[in-house]
Amino acid sequence: MVDLRVRTSDEERRAGRAATERFRAGQREWRQRINRPALAVTGAMVLASVVPALVLGQMWGYALGVYGGAFIGLYFWLRDDPPEYVARWEWGADAERATARALRGLVRAGWFAVHDVPCRLGNMDHVVIGPAGVFVLETKWLGGDATVENDEIRVQRRLDPDSNYVTGGVGRRTRSRAVDLGSALAQQSGRRPWVTAVVVIDSRFADGVVDGDRITFVRRDLLADWLAARPQRLAPGEVDQLAAAMRTLVDRADAGDAKRRASKPSVVGETAPFILGVPATPAGPTSR
Repeated sequence: MVDLRVRTSDEERRAGRAATERFRAGQREWRQRINRPALAVTGAMVLASVVPALVLGQMWGYALGVYGGAFIGLYFWLRDDPPEYVARWEWGADAERATARALRGLVRAGWFAVHDVPCRLGNMDHVVIGPAGVFVLETKWLGGDATVENDEIRVQRRLDPDSNYVTGGVGRRTRSRAVDLGSALAQQSGRRPWVTAVVVIDSRFADGVVDGDRITFVRRDLLADWLAARPQRLAPGEVDQLAAAMRTLVDRADAGDAKRRASKPSVVGETAPFILGVPATPAGPTSR
């Protein structure tokens, strides 16, 4: 039998894939918008530096050449510095990759982990299967101090209180993904596992761990220890069975996602109508 957990050790490169694609698409759009005006301004300033240098002599040429180089540098800075709402996708991707790295120890200990799985509500950032059960992890980079209230995250920014905000539906979406994954695994493996919904917070989170309504919020640096401390739900054979089923579902989801992208290559971030080939089901007691 192929050890799927060995293959899992190479899965980290999947982490943050969807968010990175969204960032690159936004960056391309930004560059298209900024290129013409930025090039026009930079070209004019460089020209304004070169002409006086030719007229006034070598010393002026050195000084004005520095200014011209500065303007060229400014152009490339503007080109590669998209608005925050675009950059946040890359920050989110970095956070997902950090979560994948945080799971390395568990993977080496025999857990199964896969990242960035296409699903009905965009993608599942991480799916983890081990002796403690099946977990759907949603990683959130928040850019402030986090607290949890009614299964939502309140983010406070000390230096800019006007930019404080509350997440919209993160608990509900993560629970829904957990239920959908339970349905998909039930159809693929013949047994319906309990799927635990987890939001991984990649920001300052003084509480560390907060239990909500069938969902848990965990600070990233505490994640591996928190998972390892969960009570055992699955025997080793059951872990292997569910890992094999998950691998089949991921391969199927990737194939469907690739087909959809090929038919609509210009659509970025389009969500699949079904999770892993299984119609969505309403939230119920199969998730926590």
